[in-house]
Amino acid sequence: MSSQKLDEVVISKAIIETYTKKFLENLSLDVAIAGGGPAGLFAAYKLAQKGHKVALFERKLSIGGGMWGGGIGLNIIVVQDSGKAILDELEIRTDQYAPGYYTANAVESVGGLIVSAVRAGAALYNLMSVEDVMIKDARICGVVINNSAIEAAGLHVDPITVAAKYTIEATGHPLEVLKKVEDKCNIRLNTPSGKIEAVSYTHLTLPTN
Repeated sequence: MSSQKLDEVVISKAIIETYTKKFLENLSLDVAIAGGGPAGLFAAYKLAQKGHKVALFERKLSIGGGMWGGGIGLNIIVVQDSGKAILDELEIRTDQYAPGYYTANAVESVGGLIVSAVRAGAALYNLMSVEDVMIKDARICGVVINNSAIEAAGLHVDPITVAAKYTIEATGHPLEVLKKVEDKCNIRLNTPSGKIEAVSYTHLTLPTN
């Protein structure tokens, strides 16, 4: 049994200094990603793999979005050939369920995405909300972030900014960053209406046989 004494101050300093050093190194990025679901994670992995300086900011404590829960809380996901190619690249195991359909463990899939992104060199920050973007010379040049607990409590605490050459919207259905840009800049998007388009599922037809 080890006789080493526990020094709680050393532990506190290790957490604060290590985090601060990493955070300072990521105040100027090639790519900032808003949202830590599977799309954001895979984007972080591929970009970092190519040598870009990437940081991902996720509002929640857990990174991975809703993928952890599979379907209705049953932690199995189903992918088709293109999705299987991604899981194969990340060495995440799949089983063929039917021709063109494959199942995978949701927890393993999210864990594999996270580990792959970190090992490729991407910095992942949970509990960090992207609440706005920086715009200079009619171009997005970074993100404005705040601690999620501060945001949730409605406290009037100033955010901080992170410079980035490019910003990826990966917040999923809410499209929070894109909505900020649309409202802030009064720009026309490359859509039929020039605005964010709502996806309708009312006209989907189901097979009868």
